[in-house]
Amino acid sequence: MQTTEPNDTSPTVAHSAVVNRPEGVAHGSRPGWNFLIFTAGVLIFTLAIFAAYQWRSLIIPLVISVVFWYLINLLARGFHAIPMAQARMPMWLSTIFAIVTICLAMWVIYSIVASQATRALQLIFPQDGTSGIDVGQLVQSIRDLLNLLPAWLPVELPTNEELAGSLSSIFNDLERSMNTLWRTTSSTINQVTATLSTVALILLYLAFIFMEQGTFQSKIKALTGDEANYKNWSLVAGNISRKLNSYVVIKTSMSLITAVISLVIYLSFGVEFALFWALLVFVLNFIPVVGSIIAVILPMIVIAISFDNWVTIISLGVLLTAAQQLVGSFIEPRVAGSALNLSPLVILISLGAWGALWGVLGLFLAVPLTVMLTTVLATFDGTRWVAVLLSQNGKI
Repeated sequence: MQTTEPNDTSPTVAHSAVVNRPEGVAHGSRPGWNFLIFTAGVLIFTLAIFAAYQWRSLIIPLVISVVFWYLINLLARGFHAIPMAQARMPMWLSTIFAIVTICLAMWVIYSIVASQATRALQLIFPQDGTSGIDVGQLVQSIRDLLNLLPAWLPVELPTNEELAGSLSSIFNDLERSMNTLWRTTSSTINQVTATLSTVALILLYLAFIFMEQGTFQSKIKALTGDEANYKNWSLVAGNISRKLNSYVVIKTSMSLITAVISLVIYLSFGVEFALFWALLVFVLNFIPVVGSIIAVILPMIVIAISFDNWVTIISLGVLLTAAQQLVGSFIEPRVAGSALNLSPLVILISLGAWGALWGVLGLFLAVPLTVMLTTVLATFDGTRWVAVLLSQNGKI
């Protein structure tokens, strides 16, 4: 049977033009064809999920490198769009500026975490200029305590055998402690080595992605087969890109606003590690629903231990929750509108699914990946109904 190519390449037919229809079959009367597309899609998606889980040790660094590549290109396009005198910044220079900006942001995050961790260690182990325990002072303190005991209270000094047994027990405990410390150190060294290997793999992936970036368009054109399908797939890719760009820009802005408000609250109440808690708010707000809850509960546990005044603790909890609700439930929906158009239930399910698949990385990427999946599903007639079910209002 012959197939016909659609002549109209406008955005209104982008969802149906990617697949060729059998000749003589009406637009709405192709249950067998739609079922075939749906079955093939389910099979491909199942195989992709299996591969993503089975080879996640290799795929996760690749995904992270793709995320960095996307962020670098997004920032580079932003720098390129800035008007400068009578010209714009060249794209190669914009890319360099984007890489430097991301590196500076990572350095700032590392500096905040490191400085706050150092401060925490100083509070736990105060440095007063002495090294170790003053054994003589300790012995003198014990003797002073013994001298305070009443004379009629029988105090028997240990014999040499008992003292030798005690010392032997102490040395045995010390040996076990050193063995535990060595095992912990070895485990830490192995983790650091694994982390450095992962970072090297991410940088390697990132370098090759940038080298291949110039050939993406020609490869997609070769895969689509003809100009009409290429234009339609370009519309789909552009739609995904616009949605992801809106999500990243809006989510980053809203998370930054929430973090600044939380920082002001922490500083007003004199909370220790205020900068670290504000950074935690910024990062966790990229995880929908769950992240904002953790961003309030986690610091409140530490604050409840540090503060004795329950009025202060309750006031802090109320203000932090109000800041999250103000931005997340009032400002963000009015700024974002229905740009993502995802059902809240679908977002929760995607958080659980991607979190189980890729851990913490899956939680951060759950919404972008679901947006991409929904956009692709809406492209084909056979899977369009699935996109409708995943949407917030049924309009796609």
